[in-house]
Amino acid sequence: MDIFEVIQKRRSVRKFLEVPLDWEHVGQIIEAGRMAPTAGNVQDVRFCVVLDPGTREKIAEACYQQYWMSKAPVHIVVGVETQKTEAFYGHRGKEVYAAQNAAAATMSMVLAAEALGLSTCWVAAFEDHQLKRAIGMPDNVQAHCVIPLGFADETPREPIKFSIETVVYLNSWGNRFLHMRDLSGEFSDMTDAALKKGKEIMEKAKKHPSTFVQA
Repeated sequence: MDIFEVIQKRRSVRKFLEVPLDWEHVGQIIEAGRMAPTAGNVQDVRFCVVLDPGTREKIAEACYQQYWMSKAPVHIVVGVETQKTEAFYGHRGKEVYAAQNAAAATMSMVLAAEALGLSTCWVAAFEDHQLKRAIGMPDNVQAHCVIPLGFADETPREPIKFSIETVVYLNSWGNRFLHMRDLSGEFSDMTDAALKKGKEIMEKAKKHPSTFVQA
């Protein structure tokens, strides 16, 4: 699957088969989270992989009794060491950038799981102190979410989404496209111009290679 197909197919799954996962796949998913961007590359996001059934039960309890979660064979708890982000960016770093960093890592892992044929749900509803106690998370770490991970035992329907014309503005907020073809036409012109410029540069490089410095 290419990335666009992965995005289209991803669903929030709340019913899992109690089947163990290949540890290599879990590692690939964590690696996807590790490679996600962070503000200023502070790399403040941390991951706690939970396999123990008793701990998964405690996590489900902490997530306002969402007991379906405990059936997933793996939980990934995403946390942020906000002191690192705050040191670089102050209050906004702690309150905004840290959450964005964790969200970027979470989305990367959710999509990586889908690409590997696994399913997830992004769970952010939990009692903070109870979740932290369940996995021994220090007070100075901000809990962001829990990702139950496993093989789906259900096929959720595709959710209804707003049309692209409803959510996209051009040049100023509230300036809507009347038709999707307006959007595609606008960017087609830009793309064609960029491709033409790129071809010109490549042709020049072939004719006069000494004028281009290789990195």
